[in-house]
This record gives sequence, structure tokens and C-alpha cells, in this order.
Amino acid sequence: MIKYLKKLSRRVKLVYWFLNIKNLHLLRKNKSIYQKLGINKPVHFALQNKDVAHLPAHLMGIDAPHYADIVCRDAGRLESSGLTAADIRFFETNGFLILKSFLNQDEVDEINNEMESKIASGQFSFNFTGKKIPFAFKYSEVLKKMALNERLLRINALLTGKEVFPYHTLNFIQGSEQAPHSDAIHMGTYPQGGLIAAWIALEATDEANGPLIYYPGSHKLPYLKNADLGLKENSLLLDENPNAKYERKIQEILDSNNVKSFEFHASTGDVLIWHGNLVHGGKKMIDKNRTRKSMVIHYLREETLCWHELSQRPALVEKII
Repeated sequence: MIKYLKKLSRRVKLVYWFLNIKNLHLLRKNKSIYQKLGINKPVHFALQNKDVAHLPAHLMGIDAPHYADIVCRDAGRLESSGLTAADIRFFETNGFLILKSFLNQDEVDEINNEMESKIASGQFSFNFTGKKIPFAFKYSEVLKKMALNERLLRINALLTGKEVFPYHTLNFIQGSEQAPHSDAIHMGTYPQGGLIAAWIALEATDEANGPLIYYPGSHKLPYLKNADLGLKENSLLLDENPNAKYERKIQEILDSNNVKSFEFHASTGDVLIWHGNLVHGGKKMIDKNRTRKSMVIHYLREETLCWHELSQRPALVEKII
């Protein structure tokens, strides 16, 4: 009965409305963005792609025509980021970039020791998935330092065309085993392309401990939205299982476009940066007794509107500096 009620509560629109009211202090900053974009609704009301569908497409950063050409000619910006022109072209084409040995062993150990200590003390706990610890960087100076890594900020600003800040983190002890998905369905943005992410290997991964899987070039597929999923909802309730319908739809699109998956067999300290619309997931773990420690950092561009498309809830963006 308790499990059923929890599941039902995630469908009740009024629950999200009350949560938005509770966090109105975080949503008020959207008011100026709403006014600028011509979104005529209170900031605590539901928000989804259809609310910005009337706005013109606004391609940014690596998605904008000729942006890669401009960046590749800017030797100073490339040098400060540590990237090459070839890296920019690769990201533009494939939607991801691998930075080998980005962290040294001492930096990795510091993060892993912090996670172990705070999980043991009960300060960090997994969410309903049993796999993810969200927003841990807000409560740890060690993780905050990682999220604010200056080189990652420079790289992601270069790729998105504007300054970024860490909005959201996920920490894992084992592989996510999550079905293929794009972050854009969970963190939709206007303008599109306002999200970029970094996945950090806090230990080595191989075929047995649930490595990250990714689909090169999938960032160029259309951004999916609620209207594409055949959701059944009414004025009171959201669809019973929108995530399952999304996962089926994205798999159909990958199959019909013959987009192939690859596994990221990372070494400790490697980082994979991905475009906000790149499809990725976690391979099923062959050895359930092994760990796959990792951290994901999601970055937002400044002055970007963000929401969770499936639950239609505006993002609670709290800038941590």
C-alpha cells in the first residue's frame, strides 16, 4: 500500500504545485526569463516544452552554424581550455569528448574517501533508484571543488558558447544500469543545448562492472518532448509511466536510425564530456559484487530556462559558487 501511494504521489500534479510553492524562492529568478521570453504563467506552475514551442529556435555554442570554425581559429581560448581544434571538431560530430587521466590518483582518492565517509555516517543517501546520490556537491566541499573545476568550466563554456555553472550532480558506487536516454528529457532547456555534462571515472570500468554506454552522433537526433510520447494524462494526474514510454520511444529512434552504442572502458581519472542531447546509459552489471564509482556533473549555461519534461516541473536551480 505504501509503495502504491508513493507511486501515485509522483503522478499527482497538485503535489508538484505544492513543492513549487515551497521552493518559490528558487523559482522567482525565472520571472525575468519568463518576461523576456513571453511565457505568461506564474513561475510555480507546470512547465514543459510546449510552453516554449512558440519561441524561435536558438542554436547555441557547438550547435550553431560556423561556431566550430570560429572556435578553431581562436588559439587563445583553445589553449586556456587545453583542447585542440581536432577536439572541437570531434565533439561537434560525435557529441562527446574523452579526457584521459584528467584527475590524478590523489584527487580520485579524496573524492572516494569523502563519499565513503559520508555514506557511512548517513549524511549521504541514495534516492528512490537505489543507485544515485543526487546533489551531493551542495553538502561537501570536496565534491563542490570537483564541480567547480576550472578547466571543466572553461571547456564547457567553450563548447556551449557561454559561461556555465554546475547545476546538478549524481554520485554512484555501482553502475546505474539505466536504459538509454538523453539528459534533455530530464533537464530540458530553452534555448536548446543549454545543458552539458561530465562523467568522471572514480575507478576503472570494463565490460563486467556496468560501464557507461553512449551513442556517438545521437546528439543530432530531434529533442524528444512529451507531445512525442503518447502520454495519457488529465488535469489532475500525469501519465502512469512516462519514463517507460520515453525509453521505448528513444530506443525506436536509435534502431530506426541505426545508431550504434559503444562502451566506455575508462581508466581511473578519465572524464567523458557529453552534449546535453547525447543518448547514453549504463550497461547491465555482469558482476553484481563489483563497484563502479563515478560522478556526473550537469552544467547549465547562464540565463537558461530549465525544467523536467516528464513531470512538467520547473528546475529548482540553486547556483553554488
